[in-house]
Amino acid sequence: MNKNEKDFQFDIADGSKPCKISFSQLNDYLDDELDVVDKVLVEKHLQKCRFCRNQFNQLKQIVDTAMSLSEPNLPDDVSQRLDDCLKDLYKKQ
Repeated sequence: MNKNEKDFQFDIADGSKPCKISFSQLNDYLDDELDVVDKVLVEKHLQKCRFCRNQFNQLKQIVDTAMSLSEPNLPDDVSQRLDDCLKDLYKKQ
């Protein structure tokens, strides 16, 4: 997780102490982008915390659904213009 990135921690609805895990950490865990230590910490937390486990499962379901969608078929001229724009953007970087 980018330390400069503003992130939030989950507040538990029952008023108990907020979790130390963040949405970005759950997302990074799902994307397998955490180092070994952080990965183990998130896994241990998910075993104990039903709220975060539910949040993670919902996030995973959204990602799985998005990944199962087929790519749209664009008309050839739109596809070519998009490719040209992306190439121009890449060249400027």
